[in-house]
Amino acid sequence: MLSAALRRTAAPAARTVRCMSGLSMSEDTTMIPTLTHAPQSFGEVQVETLANGVTVVTEDGTTSTSKVTIVVAAGSRNEGIENAGVSNVMKAMAFQSNTQRTALSTERQTASLGAKLDCEAGREVITYSANFLRKDIENVVANLSDATTSQAFKSWEVGDVKKFISTGLPTKAVVVDGLHAGAFRSTLGNSNTVSPYKLGDISPETLAAYTESFFTAGNMTVVGSGVDHAELVDLVERNFAHVKTDDTPAVSAEYHGGFESRNSTGNGETAVAVGYEGVAAGSEDQTASLVLEAIVNAAVKGAGECINYNYTDTGLFGVYVEGSGDATSATVSTGVNTLKAVVGGGFDDAAVGAAKNRVMMAVLDKSAAERADFYSGQALTTNAPLTPEAFADAVDAVTTADVKAVAKKIAASKPVVSSAGNVAYAPYASELGL
Repeated sequence: MLSAALRRTAAPAARTVRCMSGLSMSEDTTMIPTLTHAPQSFGEVQVETLANGVTVVTEDGTTSTSKVTIVVAAGSRNEGIENAGVSNVMKAMAFQSNTQRTALSTERQTASLGAKLDCEAGREVITYSANFLRKDIENVVANLSDATTSQAFKSWEVGDVKKFISTGLPTKAVVVDGLHAGAFRSTLGNSNTVSPYKLGDISPETLAAYTESFFTAGNMTVVGSGVDHAELVDLVERNFAHVKTDDTPAVSAEYHGGFESRNSTGNGETAVAVGYEGVAAGSEDQTASLVLEAIVNAAVKGAGECINYNYTDTGLFGVYVEGSGDATSATVSTGVNTLKAVVGGGFDDAAVGAAKNRVMMAVLDKSAAERADFYSGQALTTNAPLTPEAFADAVDAVTTADVKAVAKKIAASKPVVSSAGNVAYAPYASELGL
């Protein structure tokens, strides 16, 4: 299975190369003359750690489009009281002016290539991505490098961006934030959003200091799908050579639980989430937890949805339920009771078999761009990422005993409860038997 490692903090060594074989579709298209392009097929996964510590992960294939993502271990878990919300402002500042070109220049060049740029900020990482025609990889990688390693943080751009950052959150986001805060307090409990009262504290200097600490070579992985490995490695060596190598590792998260939060945000819908300590990404239990998640989703049906967050060192597993008016309490109780029954071991071989099939279908049914995202999701936990095919094989090997063992671990932790919206209708933890 995937090996767990919080950060790659060892001193960079000489370049190392690893290859993994993925299952390929047939490339013989002679019997299908109506196709104008060869059917999409995927090749081996190659991983190379460069001399300065940046890791490059690629999967080539017969795709005409490509995706490259820069994964930076700089999510909100790294924030402190003095810079809370900085990672979210970093997301909003993506592709603004840098030391090499203006924001307008980046926009015009991207439009001329027909490429699409995107940035996402999570609790563990910030990702900078580009979808493009593979012939344009040189310009695209240069743009991504400038966006992640040469930010200018001009004061007027920071001020303008902050005006348009939304501090209003959907009810589910409020509930999920409360769930994480109750589970972990700090680190992974840090909000993944920007509070209005903290936004004004984030200055160009705040952003620059954050990149100085966390946008380092060992905290960066460049993931490419539909790209030539040697070509991407060459481009990364040229464009990321100046990145500093003094890495700042994340502080380990600690699960606490036993906490209940109620956040009244309006008189409309009510949302409630109940969580237990889950499993870490890359751990031996992760595949079994995905099967358990599928079992819970099949069991709760209209009474909620399973939540399963896998982080580098721990996780959150539970159920999220929405309700309206007087019916809310009964709906939440049904969802939570179903969750407790499942993590208590209330499922059989047939439920496990059906759940495994659903998980394998979800993992295997991925486009080239989604496969790039799949490798990006493994960037913090392993230097030997599994292909979707290999991951599906790992899921297929999960037994009912494996799933029951993970369920038992989850159920043994102290639960946390988070409610938001019209909380007058939200049952308390004691009323849910928690």
